[in-house]
Amino acid sequence: MFDPTSDYLKPRFQAFRLGRIRYVRALIHQDQGYTSPCWAKVVGDQLRLSVTATGEPLLTNWERAEVEKGRAEAEAARAEAERERADSESEKARRYAEKLRALGIDPD
Repeated sequence: MFDPTSDYLKPRFQAFRLGRIRYVRALIHQDQGYTSPCWAKVVGDQLRLSVTATGEPLLTNWERAEVEKGRAEAEAARAEAERERADSESEKARRYAEKLRALGIDPD
């Protein structure tokens, strides 16, 4: 459990694990975090989670949106570059066809 403002929990970050018959509070070093399938640590006023096995952070909704925005912008830039390349190739083909026609050769 995490209370970023410490209004309800003291300490503001607490974890529990299943004992023999009930849940018991787990010991947490506030500066080191808590490890289970996910690693949890208080950073500033946020509880940050990551996958223990890989260390990969679990992103917040805002962070995921920023990553997706970056991917979308990169894809848009790639598509624009591809469109410009296609336009350039089309223009080259048009000029080549004009030269062939000027020589009396049908390019089609």
